[in-house]
Amino acid sequence: MEGRPYLGAAIGSDSYVNSFVVEKVKGWSAEVKRLSRFAESQPHAAYCAFTHGLSSRWLFVFRTVPCVCDAFQPLEDMIRQVFIPTLTGCSPPSDSSRLLFALPARWGGLGIFVPTRRCVRCFGFEIWLVPLRPPSLCACGASFSVEHALSCPKGGLPSLRHNEIRDLTATLLTEVCSQVCVEPELQPVQLSDEFPLATSNTQDSARLDVAVNGFWGGRSERCFIFRVFNPFAPSNSSSSLSSTFRKHEKIKHRAYGQRVREVEHATFTPIVLAATGGLAHEATVFYKRLASLLAKKWRDDYSVVLGWLRCCLSFSLLRSAIQCIRGARSSIGVYTRTPQSVDFVTVESHLSA
Repeated sequence: MEGRPYLGAAIGSDSYVNSFVVEKVKGWSAEVKRLSRFAESQPHAAYCAFTHGLSSRWLFVFRTVPCVCDAFQPLEDMIRQVFIPTLTGCSPPSDSSRLLFALPARWGGLGIFVPTRRCVRCFGFEIWLVPLRPPSLCACGASFSVEHALSCPKGGLPSLRHNEIRDLTATLLTEVCSQVCVEPELQPVQLSDEFPLATSNTQDSARLDVAVNGFWGGRSERCFIFRVFNPFAPSNSSSSLSSTFRKHEKIKHRAYGQRVREVEHATFTPIVLAATGGLAHEATVFYKRLASLLAKKWRDDYSVVLGWLRCCLSFSLLRSAIQCIRGARSSIGVYTRTPQSVDFVTVESHLSA
């Protein structure tokens, strides 16, 4: 056997390349088996570790080493017989179900591609796994479902995903921009016949999410506002995901665009994300620009920084989805039994003077 490893792949005779891949597959299969043990108690974290980290190792070899599909069969067996059943709590998938799991998340799959098939995995955020024993009723009184949990406002949990994405982005902007401000107040609007505004939000208490200087170059101010929506909500489920993204971008432009341009004399960009993963067009352009600036400052590869940034966004949405599905929805600021006097406490505790 003649050959040698080269940049994570192998070059040389067919026998050497095959033996190289076989050894790699043994190690990857053991790692998938180890990860499956974590999936028993932390399925979401195990899924993210698999799709964002572990699978990229054999995907690189799959792209660079030709004609090695058969050597990946032990790895596919480990994924199909151990990892997926542990992750989903179901029996090993059939051939048709396995192909569905291989679809990207935006098409309803899990993005766990089949290593024995020569294909390129498309990037997609994780799809949220449903709890095995969800409650029948939500704290608000409605029937509980994943769709309802991602939208139910009781307890303020859906707003947390907006705040987490906003704070993460603002923190990264401080690395590359000046005068980063979170939730800046807009200047009051003086409406008149000579100066009408078509914007729908003219309140004096209106705020943006983030304002920075120097993001697109120059010193002019750039204003951003975030929206994270549930694509399964009744108002969104009847439309395609791409049209839903455009709809929410237009809503934010109508609400703030003209006011920011004409009163604040700044530029406005809505950052729209789906709660199950995915970015609207303007958000995609924004985060690519942010990754470029970060890569330049950190002296790292743009692709590495962009992948890391997408992973951070993915985990932020993941934490928010887990909290919406499994978090407690109690009434904000309400305590069910508030003693009104010392006598009340005495009676309730069965004490006598």
